[in-house]
Parts: sequence; C-alpha cells; structure tokens
Amino acid sequence: MSEFHDRELYTGAAVRELERRACAAGDLSTYTLMERAGAAAYAELRRRWPAVRRLAVVCGKGNNGGDGYVLARLAKAEGLEVTVLQVAQHG
Repeated sequence: MSEFHDRELYTGAAVRELERRACAAGDLSTYTLMERAGAAAYAELRRRWPAVRRLAVVCGKGNNGGDGYVLARLAKAEGLEVTVLQVAQHG
C-alpha cells in the first residue's frame, strides 16, 4: 500500500493560496519558492534512492511544473540521465 494513502490532496486553488501566503510571510518570490521546492524534492529523491542513475520527471503546467524542471536540472547537473515529460501545454 502506498505511504501516501492517508494524506490529503490539495486543489490547485488551495496550493496557489498556500504559495501566496508562504511568499508573503517570508518575503519570497515565487521563483525562490519554486527553486526551494525543486531542491527539496531532489534531496528527498536522493535520500530515498541514492543509487538511482536514470530519472523520468513528469511536469504539468504552472509553478508546480516548474518544481519538476528544477529537480530535473539538479539531477542532470549531478550526472543522472534525465528525461522530462511535459504533460500540459504552457500558455
């Protein structure tokens, strides 16, 4: 069973509001928040699967898609073989 079975999922609107509040409270830009989220996700990936050498990153549109691109960039810089799949058109 997935370890995420008991966690709540948030709507896009709820996530945008949380991001807005986080930026306002910490005097952060959305870009900084995105960079931090992508870096945190990559750090967790490396902690859980330190031996991984190939990675597929699936990115949607919007800021959360940007988190995935940050993760992919960090993985590529560390020498992993990275494939990025964009599942929504931007714009």
